[in-house]
Parts: sequence; structure tokens; C-alpha cells
Amino acid sequence: MKRWFKKLLQFKSLTLRIWMTFIVFAGVIILALSGLYLGLFKRMEEANKLEAISIGHEMMYQILSKGNRELAPDRTINFKKVGQIHHILLKQKQGKPLEVVSIDKRPIDPPKSFMTIGQLFATYIKGETVYKETHKTRYDHQDILFMMSTLEKQVQSIEQDENLMLVSYITYINDNNLLFFILGIGFIFIIIALMVAKIISNYICNPLRRLEQQALKIANKEWVEPMKIESKDEIGRLIHSINYMQEALRHADQEERRFLQSISHDLKTPIMVIMAHAQAIEDQIYVESLENTAEIIKIEALRLENKVKQILYYNTLDYLLEKETKTSDLDLKVLLEQTISRFELLNKDIKWQITLESAKIQGNKERLQVAIENILDNQLRYAKEKIYIMLYKQDKDIWLEIGNDGPPIEDKDLPRIFEELYKDSKGKFGLGLAITKKIIVYYGGEISVVNKERGVNFKMRF
Repeated sequence: MKRWFKKLLQFKSLTLRIWMTFIVFAGVIILALSGLYLGLFKRMEEANKLEAISIGHEMMYQILSKGNRELAPDRTINFKKVGQIHHILLKQKQGKPLEVVSIDKRPIDPPKSFMTIGQLFATYIKGETVYKETHKTRYDHQDILFMMSTLEKQVQSIEQDENLMLVSYITYINDNNLLFFILGIGFIFIIIALMVAKIISNYICNPLRRLEQQALKIANKEWVEPMKIESKDEIGRLIHSINYMQEALRHADQEERRFLQSISHDLKTPIMVIMAHAQAIEDQIYVESLENTAEIIKIEALRLENKVKQILYYNTLDYLLEKETKTSDLDLKVLLEQTISRFELLNKDIKWQITLESAKIQGNKERLQVAIENILDNQLRYAKEKIYIMLYKQDKDIWLEIGNDGPPIEDKDLPRIFEELYKDSKGKFGLGLAITKKIIVYYGGEISVVNKERGVNFKMRF
């Protein structure tokens, strides 16, 4: 049942949801007012009638039972209500039929016969003596509220074998005009609610429909003009987010295209060199010798292999870092000593100035080694005579500086040197520095590059 009800409320249209919400809200109000009328107003109306009967019955009882016909007027009594009360006497003698006598000498409505109404009241007599006993019955499609009291025996007009019962009653028909009025107001309220729901649904749904169309175009990489923000509410902020997302995706798409163009261009050069020298071997046309040609092919193949490895490593780096589980306390001094010892053999003409302090960080040894190797490879490639490395602590931070005495980086290239496959003014591409920055930042560090008076300095903070 619960699942069926939930399925019933799952509208595909937000407009229908808004309309149904307003209709249900209006229906709840109508039901609440109807229940209030039936449960409270009718009880209050009946209580007022009962109060009037009680007052009128007591006055008539005093007159008939004690002969007190000159009662002091009570100004708190609503005589208009009391005047609506009918009074009759039920006379009962042993061996004789019930006699019904009207006291107020007014036509009795709705009962058509005193005897009929009297017999109806007599059925409620349970004992010889009662006082202000209240009952409610229904007669001739009308409700009757009545009160009964037995007159005292010492009244001179009452014989010893005669029982007299004073009955005061009022007849009324349930007036449902107020209920119909409430239902009419509720119906008008529902119509107004539907009109308001239409306005609100248009206000909410129209921008959402435009956002839906915008999102579909973005999904198909159709970069269109950003949507105008006409409000500062949740819808306005959503439009701003969609516009921001489109701009970010457009930029990512451009970067992806540039990335692919750069890769294809960067890989095309060694492939062309390999193909040209391979064709030279096949045609037996050598620039110098067969050995030199084969050596060139080998060098270009290694370059190509290195670039492919970098591309593959860069594309999987985010996943590898996200799934990283092998982290431990690493001594950067030991890691640097092991890495530097291998790079010193690559160019024995370079002088290395090394100052290392013991410093431990949390991370993955293989990832950090790749990051440091990329920096050393870059510095060694452009160094003239010297490379200096410093590892030291300052306050709570660990600093690693790797510099050389090579040519400076042009100012326009400095802000973008860590971008993947950024092409500098010399037409060179690279992924190593982009890989290094991603690793350093992942482990909570920072990396920057500055030009010194002689050379370039990379500075990392952990």
C-alpha cells in the first residue's frame, strides 16, 4: 500500500507536483474547517439551546410547582431565546390514559399532535420523580432537545393519585448553511490555489526547462551563450553554477584538444626521424655510417619510449594517487642521496653542491622519487657547470631547493611551466613538471620556480 501510494505521487512533471501540493493543502484546510464546524460549532449551538431550555424550564417550574408567578426579572436572561421554548404538562392517573396539556398556548411545530409528542416524551420517564432531566430525540425529520421535571405533590391543583411532569422542549433543524458556506469558500480557495500554482510553476519550471536545454547542449559540447541570471535565489544560483560548469567544461575541452595536438606533434618528430633513418638503412644510403644511423634510431626510440611512459603515467596518476595505500614515513635525505647518486653519473662535468638535513615526511616513496627525478632531469638538461641542492627545516616546514646555473626561463613562461605539455618559446613540450606538481600538491606540498641571477631555482615546501 505504501509503495503504491508513493508511486502514485511520483509525477514526472514538476508543475503537476506543485498543483497537487496546492490542491492537497486546500483540501486539508477545507476538511479541517468542516471538522471544526461539525465538531465544535454544532456543540456550541446545542449548548446554547440547552442553556435556554434550562432557564425557561426553571422559570416555568417555579411558577407551576410553587405558585411563584411574580418572579423578579433577571436582566442576564436572554428572553428572546427563552421565548422559543415550548412547555407541556404530562398528566398521568392510575387507570387512565396519558393526558397532554399545552401550557404556553402556542402552536407546536413540528409535532402535529400533543398526544403524539407527549407519548414520545413519556417513553423517557424512568422513575416517579425527576428534576431537570435532559434528553435529545428526533421526530418528524427534526431534532428535539427537551428537559423534564416532576411537579411537587403539595401543589393544590394536583390530586394525590395524579402525577404531573413538566416538559420544556425546543425543535430545530440542523442548519448546514455554514457548512455549505465553508465548502464554497474552500472551492474558491482551490481555484485561487490553482491560479497561484500556475504562476509559481511557471516561475520555477520555465528556468528549469531552459536549464534542461542548456545542459543537453553542454552534454553534446555545444558551447552556447551563458544564461542570463534574473534572480539571486536558488534558481539564480543554479543558473550561475550551470554557466560556471559550461565555462569549465569548455576550457577542459580546449585543454584536451590542445593536449592531444601537443602529444601528436611531440610524438610525430621521433617517429619521423626513426622512419627516415630506417628507410635509409633499407636503401643503404647513410649520412655517415650504418652504426651511426642505428644509434640515431636507438636514441629516438628511447625518446619516444620515455614520452609514451610519461603520457601513460600522467593519465593514470590521478587514479593511482586516489587509490594510494602504501604511505609511510620517508627520510627525504636518504631518498635524495639515492637519486642524486644515479644522476651524477649522467654528466661528470657538472659540479654538485649538496647540503642535506634529515627530514621526514609522510608519502609514497615511488611517487616522490618520480617527482624529484623530473626536477633533476630538467635541471641537469639546462645546467652549464653547476647544480646545487639544499634540504633544510624552517619552523614546521621542510624546504627542498634544486637549482642550476643554466639560462633563465622567460617571464611569460614562468606561470605556465607546470602545465601539461606546455609549449615554451623554444617549441619544447614536457609532462615531467606537470607530474611533479601533481604529486607534490597531493602530499600537501607546494612547488614554485624562480629565476636567479645565474640559473633557475625550483623550490618545494612540505
